[in-house]
Amino acid sequence: MGRQPFRRSKSDGTIDDGTGGGGVFSTGLTDSEKTFLLSNTTVWALHSCPIFGSEFGQGETNGTYNDSHYYVDWWPFVAPRSGDIASISVNIPTAVTTNSDLLIGIYDSENGYIKDLLGCAQFDNSIFASTGNKEQTSMVTNHGGSSTTITLVEGNKYFYSLKRDNSSNNTLFYKTLGSAYGFKGGRGSIGNHGSTGYMAFHLHNTDLPASESDAAWVGSSVSKRLRCWIKM
Repeated sequence: MGRQPFRRSKSDGTIDDGTGGGGVFSTGLTDSEKTFLLSNTTVWALHSCPIFGSEFGQGETNGTYNDSHYYVDWWPFVAPRSGDIASISVNIPTAVTTNSDLLIGIYDSENGYIKDLLGCAQFDNSIFASTGNKEQTSMVTNHGGSSTTITLVEGNKYFYSLKRDNSSNNTLFYKTLGSAYGFKGGRGSIGNHGSTGYMAFHLHNTDLPASESDAAWVGSSVSKRLRCWIKM
């Protein structure tokens, strides 16, 4: 006699035949009805959200962004819960004088890969004049664009991106993961674990690419993963 599938009683009194799937990936930070948080916070660190992120080893270091404003970095994350993004935050460790704005974009995905820009947080150049956490509560369609709402679905894969404009060539500083740990996109070798996702060349002075197809090329990035937080 062959092995029978596992069956269990469900809350409505019927029997589960054991053929159902496991559902979408979830961080487990909310209960199934989303009525309360299992962790006492509504802020999630995209750089350490499972399954792509990591706080491995050294907690944080200073990353830099020079005048290569044609390059865009993307890092994957899985949405911790469903809802609208209320704010996006980064941390500035070193104060500089610059005229460049900074864009943090959120992209959806298709077949696990970067697809369309859902919106972005545009940080004015003034945030670089002082150190510390910087929060943006207003989301826009792109650099200098109209107001928009970024809505995530729990368990779905997204990407967050980093781009500066070309108003100046001063080096910008921001907090990153301490070393090359976490998700490895596009390439891999034994003993070499990368913290990066993807990097693209986008021939535009200020805007993020509206979709992956707007980028000239996309390859594996070697940039340290940006420390970035969302509030929902």
